[in-house]
Amino acid sequence: MSLEDWQALGIVAGALVAVLIVLAWTARGMRRMWHLMRKANRWLDQALGEPPRDGQPGRPSLMQRVEAIETRMGSMEAKLTGHLEWHNEPKGKPARGQSTRSSEQYNGPGVDPRR
Repeated sequence: MSLEDWQALGIVAGALVAVLIVLAWTARGMRRMWHLMRKANRWLDQALGEPPRDGQPGRPSLMQRVEAIETRMGSMEAKLTGHLEWHNEPKGKPARGQSTRSSEQYNGPGVDPRR
């Protein structure tokens, strides 16, 4: 083989390596894009909800879940407001060191706690 043949072989080998590098880079980019698309698809499924199918229960959409949380928070707020109002009343707070339960609640009816 002459020097020109070796040069031609080097050029062909270099071009082949360059093509393989570009293909590998493209494949890696495609894998990354596929991964991002799957993530976006999962997010959309969660945001939009899924109807029930083949024995699987449906999943509520993001807005339905937020609405359920707000409903629960509203009922908790009403309970807390009532509780705070009870504490603001003059007899709403038990005295310090005094139990709010009777001895019957601890020991049962008719039982003397000192025995």
